[in-house]
Amino acid sequence: DLYHERVALPEAAKLSVPDQIRAGGLKFESHSVTTTDGYILDLWHVYSDDVEPAINEETGERKVAFMQHGLLDIAGTWWFNTPEDSIAATLARKGWSMWFGNNRGTTNSYKHLMYTVDDDEYWNYSFNEMGKYDLPANVDYILKETTVSKITYMGHSQGTTQFWVANTMYPDLGSKIEKMVAFSPVMYLAYQNGPIIIPSLKYNLDGPLLDFFVTILWFKDGYNRFDTFVYNYAPEILTFIPRTSWAIVEAFVGIDGVSHMSNKRMPMMARNDSGGSSSKNFKLWAKNIREKGFCDLDGKPYAVETLKERLANTDILLLSGAHDAFSQPKDVDSLVAVLPADKVKRVTFPDYNHLDY
Repeated sequence: DLYHERVALPEAAKLSVPDQIRAGGLKFESHSVTTTDGYILDLWHVYSDDVEPAINEETGERKVAFMQHGLLDIAGTWWFNTPEDSIAATLARKGWSMWFGNNRGTTNSYKHLMYTVDDDEYWNYSFNEMGKYDLPANVDYILKETTVSKITYMGHSQGTTQFWVANTMYPDLGSKIEKMVAFSPVMYLAYQNGPIIIPSLKYNLDGPLLDFFVTILWFKDGYNRFDTFVYNYAPEILTFIPRTSWAIVEAFVGIDGVSHMSNKRMPMMARNDSGGSSSKNFKLWAKNIREKGFCDLDGKPYAVETLKERLANTDILLLSGAHDAFSQPKDVDSLVAVLPADKVKRVTFPDYNHLDY
């Protein structure tokens, strides 16, 4: 079933993500947030004018959510599915004020006060800096713009990792987060079992690749001819081999017994999900997989022992899949062990991989 029949190009794949959102009847705003180390982030705000604002009954404030994408993604990942199947669109239509982060080094957040993407210095970051700088800058900006006292944080994969990192660094951050929803939560990777990742790291195949390239899968429309070609034609190419493309992705993220991915939506992956990242970021991921720990590139462990106290007033929902190569049940066990037990609810989907949400 690898070579599934060709699918039609979804109408949404012909539009930029902001235009997809507008076409769905929602309001879209782009905000610029500058981190203390000079990166200029593109922060999206999406809401509906057609419904009354959703109100938090406990605080009397508007319900506000911040959604943070994972590795190689951009904020468009939350708009991959049809509006009916999108949690982002659903909450916006229910009156929530929805905000979406684009991490440094993605095709949406590619500016800096001093450097350009042609400078090696620009790419000198990993998820450590995303937790240290990007996340708190975005959270504080949202709190200021909305005037609420707390928000709901939703993250996928690396979007959860930088949340754990940030809370080990800032004692007061947890007080700003009422609820945290983690899709495919990642802290420890001792039991990572990606079919391609395991041999790649075992035989050090990643080393030459990461040493040679400064960036990984960074294709910015308009940056050069090749990048523009990828942006314009990749969705169309995926219409020819949707199932084959998904099989390749599963070799990295986990193989399901029954596919939960609609072949008809595969072209959206090229339009909405490709954000890129730095090679240095991948080096940190590889280090933590090899060493089965949770530390920065210098080998300093993150102070996860502080999380039980710092997240004592934050409700945490962990959503993971038994077939998830990067969020294996035993690794989630280790994550749960460092979180406040009375605040955590955990749901495991028997046949989900890393991207099935």
